[in-house]
Amino acid sequence: MTVLDDLLGLLDAAPKLRGARCVGRSEMFDPPPPGSPPAAQVEHAAAAVAVCHGCPALTACRAWWDELARAERPAGVVAGQVSEPGPAERRKARADLHQALDAALCADPTVTNVDHARRIGCHVGTVANARRALETAGRIPHVIRKSGRPRKTLQQNGIPA
Repeated sequence: MTVLDDLLGLLDAAPKLRGARCVGRSEMFDPPPPGSPPAAQVEHAAAAVAVCHGCPALTACRAWWDELARAERPAGVVAGQVSEPGPAERRKARADLHQALDAALCADPTVTNVDHARRIGCHVGTVANARRALETAGRIPHVIRKSGRPRKTLQQNGIPA
């Protein structure tokens, strides 16, 4: 069986919902991007649920949803319900977040943890842990900070790494 056969099989398994308001708007019903602020996640889901509740195909969609085994249910908003991602999706989201953090910290280690957390949309402690791991691994220089502002690296202060 080829990848194309697998994709066609998935498409055949999807319900044919005449008049469904989600058609062509999958990004609205998919889970929010990893690391999105909680308020943005709630807003994202609420907008999709509102569209579902006004959809003429809601009854047929909910019947299809109810027939699916829990492990087969897609993450995101389906049939007016928010479906949480399973363990595999959570692991992937966590890996994607750490990859984005590593890239951001390596690109500019002088940016504060708070600023990185705001840009990426995660907790400042997550950034601090990632920074510590990269510093320990020698992938970024250790930056001495006072009042949250970057100062000089250890090497700039004459301290060997």
